[in-house]
Amino acid sequence: MTVASERLQTARAIGRVLGTVEGRDFLVHNGHVSGTPIIACEWDTSLDEVIQNLRAANPQTAQAAVAIRRGEGLHWMGISPSSASDAGKDGDVHAGSTMGMLYQALQESGLSLRVTNLSVARAMVLA
Repeated sequence: MTVASERLQTARAIGRVLGTVEGRDFLVHNGHVSGTPIIACEWDTSLDEVIQNLRAANPQTAQAAVAIRRGEGLHWMGISPSSASDAGKDGDVHAGSTMGMLYQALQESGLSLRVTNLSVARAMVLA
């Protein structure tokens, strides 16, 4: 399957979520603010690609909801910009890491993701 057809399937899955009151409530309950971009990707999409899409969608800040499709299901996570107080915590995430690997690691650890340098796809995981 091509990347375009994979992304189309992901966009349709997001549309199904956004098309229901329950889906919109889920996003609001998890901190999504109207107007914040939703970045569509698949389980094996690289962090670098997601950061590039974020940079194109929201160049002023590094904030977005990310919908990661795996099979027929969607997994959601937020990406937000780092602040000065975030410096020095835990380690960097390699730009080639897949979103699935990142999502799974964050779910298991309870940590959060902050973008430290949008221009070079740098991110760090925070405690």
